[in-house]
Order: sequence, then C-alpha cells, then structure tokens
Amino acid sequence: LVGEVHRKEGGFSIVGVTSQRPRSFAGLDPAWSPDGSRVVFVRHRWNEEGAPVSSTLYTMRRDGTGLRAIAETRDDVPLVFRSPEWLADGGSILVGEHDPLQGPAGRLLEVRADGSGARVIARDHGASFDIAVAPDGEQAAFVAADGDRIETIDLQTGRRGTVASAQQGYLWAPRWSPDGEWL
Repeated sequence: LVGEVHRKEGGFSIVGVTSQRPRSFAGLDPAWSPDGSRVVFVRHRWNEEGAPVSSTLYTMRRDGTGLRAIAETRDDVPLVFRSPEWLADGGSILVGEHDPLQGPAGRLLEVRADGSGARVIARDHGASFDIAVAPDGEQAAFVAADGDRIETIDLQTGRRGTVASAQQGYLWAPRWSPDGEWL
C-alpha cells in the first residue's frame, strides 16, 4: 500500500503510509491507477453564481509530479466530469460527463490515460457517478439519474441493465466483489 487518497473541501490529499505527511492538491474525485503509480482527478471551472461550467480531467504521478490534462470540456457548453475510474489495464479511464445546469442527461466516456483520445460508451444515461469497473474490465456499474438506480454497462457492446432501484431514498457507491459476480 503506497498511500490513501483523502477527500477534503475543494481538493484532496495523498498521505504516505510510512511518512503520514499529506500532500494536498486542488481537484475532486481522485482515484488511484490499478498499479498505484498515478492518480486521476477532476478540476472544475465555475461561473459567477458558483456553479461548475466546465471541467478538466488530470492525471499525475503519486508524488505529485507529471501533472497532465488528458481531457477537457468546452467553456461554451456547460459540461462537467464526474467520478473518474481507471480500467483494469491502466490504459483508460471511465468518466461521467453531464450538464449540471440542465439535469441528469449525460454521457459515459472512456478516455485514454495518455490523453490521445476518448470514445462515448453511453449517451443519455443520467448523471452517472460512483463508477465502479468490474475486476475483469469488461463492464462497469454506476449510479444513474437522481441516485435512484444502479446500472451496469458492457464496455464493448454498450448493453445496459438496471441491477438495483430505490423505491425511496438514494443508492450510491456500487463496488464489485473480487470475483466480479456481485455488486
């Protein structure tokens, strides 16, 4: 174990297990790469009313060096990234993208970790967050819409299914079992 990512208002810290001296960074939704060498996170740009209007997806080494923007939304279209999660091979990252001013419609994207491109996995799936990639890397689970359901998606075919729905309240933070059979 190299360290842990701790969330705090407006940013996150990486704390070394042996040193316990945190290094703080501006950004949200940090996630470790599968090999623990890099972190992916989101930074938003805000309008005068304090709402996020665009985002940049960054990666960096665990020591804070090598900061690299790998994807960004356009300022003229108010889209923001949410909940990036690495694919098992460490070569790509899944991230939700939606318009915070218009509601839950959005897209699920696969962004190459080197910044060389992205592809749309799903459209109009709701404002996805809490993305969890299956251990085999073939599918992902995420909280959709207004937190009222957890969906899975096959990352090759785009086939989706609802695995849990809330009658009242919210669902959050799906996590796969190590064998990929349970959420």
